[in-house]
Amino acid sequence: MSSININRTIDDGNKEEKEIYELIEENKHKYRLLGQSTGINMDHCVILGSKYTKEFWNRVYGYRIIQNEKMEKMMFEMIKKIKPEVKSYMTVCFYERRAEY
Repeated sequence: MSSININRTIDDGNKEEKEIYELIEENKHKYRLLGQSTGINMDHCVILGSKYTKEFWNRVYGYRIIQNEKMEKMMFEMIKKIKPEVKSYMTVCFYERRAEY
């Protein structure tokens, strides 16, 4: 299982890092969806996920990058006039482990 490290800045200004795992479709039943976000990169998606999901940092265990062409295209069209350096968007689903696992 591949993984990535995500990080956040905590109240005292220090950074905290956490490893989360890329989940495969076949094992999806072992995890509960926390939320989905569309952003310019993984860090942006993590920020959005943590902003709109209660206790995101403590709960997140894994992720899956999914294709959401309609949302990604809409977001890209909106932002390209303001930030022409943005080249694309991605959509990520974040998951927590189910209690029985």
